[in-house]
Amino acid sequence: MQKYYRFTDIKAAGIVRNRMTLSRWIRLHGFPPGVLLGPNTRAWRADDIERWLAERTQNSTEEYVTDRPPGRGVPGRGSTATHEQHPPPDEGAAGQ
Repeated sequence: MQKYYRFTDIKAAGIVRNRMTLSRWIRLHGFPPGVLLGPNTRAWRADDIERWLAERTQNSTEEYVTDRPPGRGVPGRGSTATHEQHPPPDEGAAGQ
């Protein structure tokens, strides 16, 4: 028999924190969309979630390490980007 998880189960397991993140993961990151059990009831097959988590874990190093060049992250979060690296705009050019 197939096991299903509701949103509260997925949240309690620590997989996702809120519905907005879940929606984004479905749209952009291949999280299974689940199945409608009723007009306002969605559930996810346990094996679909486990497969997605396994694929994500397997590919996590490749996806998240190589998608940005070094030093191009968010300032204050381990990045080397600062305001001093970008010169201020030329004020004389604005009046021309």
